[in-house]
Amino acid sequence: MTVQRLTDSAYLQLVGDAQVLKLRRGKPAILLTSDQRIIKHIYRRSWFSSSRIWPYAQRFINNATLLHQRGIKVPTIHGRYYYPTFGCDILVYDYLDGKSLFTYAQENNFSYLEKTPAFLSRLHELGIYFRDFHLDNVIIHNNEFALIDIASVKCRRQTRGLNFKYRAKNIAHLFSKNEDQEIYRIFGKNNFLRRYVKSANLSRRKTALLYYLVSRYRLKKPPFLPAKTNDLEINDVASQVVSS
Repeated sequence: MTVQRLTDSAYLQLVGDAQVLKLRRGKPAILLTSDQRIIKHIYRRSWFSSSRIWPYAQRFINNATLLHQRGIKVPTIHGRYYYPTFGCDILVYDYLDGKSLFTYAQENNFSYLEKTPAFLSRLHELGIYFRDFHLDNVIIHNNEFALIDIASVKCRRQTRGLNFKYRAKNIAHLFSKNEDQEIYRIFGKNNFLRRYVKSANLSRRKTALLYYLVSRYRLKKPPFLPAKTNDLEINDVASQVVSS
């Protein structure tokens, strides 16, 4: 996708009377136009950031293409710009209306959160590692899971499943956001993990390994493990896995 350089007048024409949804240090970050398109401003980081070599805007575009090819709902991108006055890249893409998993959970509606482990397992089986996967980054659009902030997604070139290191890191990150802790207290982290294990059809040994790694990456203390799975102590299995 060609990058178009914007003058001040061209920028004003682009944003028009768009509604400001989010600011970043007093500057516009996310705008919503009257024709239901998002104008996302991506401000470049320090000179030592990898974004200087591989801009986040290009990552966003590449990931949108890959995710779409693998059947994951993402926004359709219509344009990429650079605005030198703000020193930022700009992406224009369709607004996906819907509510986030966080919003549903705040409304005491856990029906979609119950389906989230299966969706996450599907991403992992497709070789998709969404580092910023959390409850406010996933929305329900037309009763379908959709990803909206996808610059940090990594996709394997071949659609092979992720190894357990990356699966566990992804789940541990999901559990780490402070704003979501009350939701997980009610819903249960072990409840989430049990649903993930069932969706991924993991063996008891792999289940133990997943629990151990999630605890290691998230808590850095002895694993939080369910009491039993198929009448076998997961904690005992985890010990066997670690010692083997």
